[in-house]
Amino acid sequence: MISAIAREEVSMEKLKGRVMRIIFSNPANGYCVLSVRCPGQDVTAVGYMPSVRVEDEYEFTGTWKSHPKFGKQFAFSGYEVIMPSSKQGIIQYLCSVATGIGPVKAGRIVDTLGDDCLDKIQADPRVLEKVPGVTPEQAEEIHKALTENRVLAELTSLICGQGITPRLAAKIYQQYGAESLDIVKSNPYVLADEMFGVGFKTADRIARAVGIPEDSPYRLEAAVKWLLSEAGNDGHCYLRPSEILARLPEALGTRVEVAPVAEAVKALQERGEVVREGDCIYYAGMYEAEKEFAGRVRGMAERLSGSEAAQE
Repeated sequence: MISAIAREEVSMEKLKGRVMRIIFSNPANGYCVLSVRCPGQDVTAVGYMPSVRVEDEYEFTGTWKSHPKFGKQFAFSGYEVIMPSSKQGIIQYLCSVATGIGPVKAGRIVDTLGDDCLDKIQADPRVLEKVPGVTPEQAEEIHKALTENRVLAELTSLICGQGITPRLAAKIYQQYGAESLDIVKSNPYVLADEMFGVGFKTADRIARAVGIPEDSPYRLEAAVKWLLSEAGNDGHCYLRPSEILARLPEALGTRVEVAPVAEAVKALQERGEVVREGDCIYYAGMYEAEKEFAGRVRGMAERLSGSEAAQE
């Protein structure tokens, strides 16, 4: 069972069942409305789940609510992918995730690799080379489906809480795919640079959720860039080192020392993300924009001066 439970303080219920139909799915954010067959009843489940397959079994975590138009629904904030364990269940799963895999070929996979074949394929898809008739393309499809289940479930479980929603977890997976976990665990602050709608504060909450230290250089560098960006939004082209030092404690919620800040600025300079000119520190894009604007103003002034000289 692959867990993707969002950690929330409110009391949650669990709902286990098989997805029979995807009533609605928004690929832009992963929101979906599902018809789920549970023991004794079919129910409607709603929530953010970027990857869902009909006939797969899940355990949802959430609360019941009453929609004014559609009636009783189970609003889930987390889920568990229940991987099949019986031979027949594994055969059905393999048939559903790979083109050209029918019951006979799926049965051959189970017979060749054993009842733990899904774990073996997840670890190394090349084990399917032992199975007659399975093409490299089919092996890749099966491995991709298993990876998607694992990454999405672990990602949601890892970052949900700290104000991070399953919806954002879905967006991260949609952008980074199988690399999502590595990115989030190593340096989640890149999300603030590369994902629309994710700023420093959100990336910082994710960093806390995954255990990034408060004194991480990644955190300090991201905070410096955020302060420069905020200054730009307020109409300022640059900040002085003293201004950055004065604003960082509020941004980070902790005291900062001069030396680590200087190292952070130096690292950003070396990567070309900020520019330091004298006592002024610019976001690189803002620096280039200011240079271009200044050049245009000089050009206009020179043309105007030349025109006036010609008239004399």
